[in-house]
Amino acid sequence: MRKPLQRILSWALLLAALVLGGCSTRTDRPATFADVARQRSDVTILVTDSGLGGLSVAADLAARLPASGIVRSARIVFVNAEPDVGSATTT
Repeated sequence: MRKPLQRILSWALLLAALVLGGCSTRTDRPATFADVARQRSDVTILVTDSGLGGLSVAADLAARLPASGIVRSARIVFVNAEPDVGSATTT
């Protein structure tokens, strides 16, 4: 996997861990994404990027996640974060 793709995937997983981390009841150490995901029947993972790199990460995540055994069911959502200048309003 290319370095930029790995970096984007790492950020996406970190974001998911941060979002889900507050759901843990364990107090001895911070929850990891895997710890929290195993307690849920399904999870939603949001990948956001302003280009095709994020879409590639979402596709790679969708391909690798089932074999990882971390989650039973996952929705992977890709959001294009590039602003649409055609819809911007000016004052």
